[in-house]
Amino acid sequence: MIKLGIYVISYGRSDEIKTAKSVPSSTYVVRKSQEKAYKKAGIKNIWAIEDEKINSWTNVMNYILDNAPETCVVIMDDDLEDFSYVGTQAWKVEDTDIIEDELVRLSQIVYDLDIGHGILGFRPNPRNYAEEFLWHGTGGGTYFFNLDKCKSRFVPEAYASADLELQLQELLTNRIILFPKYFVASTSYNSGTNSQARTMTKVVDSIRWVQNKWGKYFLVTEKLKTRIKVVR
Repeated sequence: MIKLGIYVISYGRSDEIKTAKSVPSSTYVVRKSQEKAYKKAGIKNIWAIEDEKINSWTNVMNYILDNAPETCVVIMDDDLEDFSYVGTQAWKVEDTDIIEDELVRLSQIVYDLDIGHGILGFRPNPRNYAEEFLWHGTGGGTYFFNLDKCKSRFVPEAYASADLELQLQELLTNRIILFPKYFVASTSYNSGTNSQARTMTKVVDSIRWVQNKWGKYFLVTEKLKTRIKVVR
């Protein structure tokens, strides 16, 4: 059995605790200056880090990848409210044991496949379901890492497309990632987080940066929708 850590990254949301309700054994990764607020909100497992070391989404993700003591980690957003099984229809999963068992199962699969990365989708859409797993895909909010195998890191210049850019790194070095289609974690919007600092200029600049780096493997539509195009 692998040694697994489940981490929730959170900033400025001590008054809107969501992911912990579905994943109670998770550890919240927060800025040191906000540690007391999260403790007051009832979060028992906290990894508080100096503010300047995790002052952006890419920085906190990379800090966990560089410093977590486990064999594998799951890193989750703090606004995950619904977990669902998806097939010919979608079924909401409310049992926290089942949710955590799936996170463990998928982490074990990433490890057994000897690959570095996996990611969950965020929309439980049965119309798009055709198979249990894909080897890449557009998702977000829940990320799986085999720390011995994943040498990729999140790049600040990629900004809004940082997760897709890391996926391209992994497709280059480890050929596939794990993208389950049967299990989904849905996000919501709340206050806090770095998303409030996003501007259209920053988003467009980051997309163009990734496009310049990866060329034909990173497709961008006129409406700025992005996807990976890698042949296997």
